Amino acid sequence: MSKFFTDPPEIITILHDSNNSYRVFFHSLRLAIALKGTLEIFDIRKDYEAIEHIGVRTLMETWGFLQANSSHADVVAKGLKVAKRFGSGKKSEELQKRFSRKSYDMAIFGENADAVFPWNRNRYLKIMLDKNLSILHIPPDCIDFVDETTGKFTVRSILFPIFYDEQYRLVEEAGKFFGELFSEASPELCAFDINKDNNSTASISWNRQSSLSFEKSLLKSEMVIVATKFEQCSERMRKNVLNLIGTINKSVLFFLVN
Repeated sequence: MSKFFTDPPEIITILHDSNNSYRVFFHSLRLAIALKGTLEIFDIRKDYEAIEHIGVRTLMETWGFLQANSSHADVVAKGLKVAKRFGSGKKSEELQKRFSRKSYDMAIFGENADAVFPWNRNRYLKIMLDKNLSILHIPPDCIDFVDETTGKFTVRSILFPIFYDEQYRLVEEAGKFFGELFSEASPELCAFDINKDNNSTASISWNRQSSLSFEKSLLKSEMVIVATKFEQCSERMRKNVLNLIGTINKSVLFFLVN
C-alpha cells in the first residue's frame, strides 16, 4: 500500500452541495476501509445544502463491517480513522486553506446534478491539481463502483488512457494495484494509447486489448484512471484530465504514482 500512498493513506472527501454528497461519501468510506486509511470528511455545505446525513458507523453497520450500536473505538479497531471538519466561508477559499494546512494522498468530490457547476468544479480541480495528490471525481448519474446497500465493489470495467510513453510503466503498476483492490468485482482492465492508431499496448501484462476506438472504449468503461507522476503533470496533461472530467459521465481518478 505504501508504494502509492503514505501509511496509513490520507484521504479527504469534500462535501460541498445539496445532493450527491452522500453518494460521494459512501464511495469515499468504502475506499478508505479497503485502503485502511484515514478519512477526513470536509463539509463546506451551507446549512440549506446539508440535506443528506453523513453517518459513518450507521453505514459500516449496514455493510456488516461493524456490529449494531458500535462505538468510535470499533471503527478504529477496523483499521480506519475518521475525522469530520467543517468550513463556513467561501467554498474555494475554505479548500485553499485546508490544503495549505495539511497534505493528503487522495481527494474525492462530486457535484450536484441540478447545479450549473463546471465553473466551480474546474476551480476546485485547479486548486487540487497544484497539490501532489490523487483526485477522484464522482459525477452525478454515473455508474456506482460501490453498492450502497452492501458495500461491495461493483466496477466491471476500467479504462487506463495513455497520453505519453513514460506512462506505460505507471499504468502497468496502477492496473495491478486497482485490479487487486477491486478484485471482488473482477473488473476488466483496458489500457489505451491515444497516440497510436492501432492502440498497441501489448507490453502491459494485464491489458485486455481493445479493438474499439478511444471514444467507444470510454463509453464501454465504468471508470477511468489516469496514472501519472506529479512532476510529469504538464499543462497538457491537466487539460486532458479537466476535459475527461468535464465531458464524460464516469468516475475519473487522476492517480499519482510515486
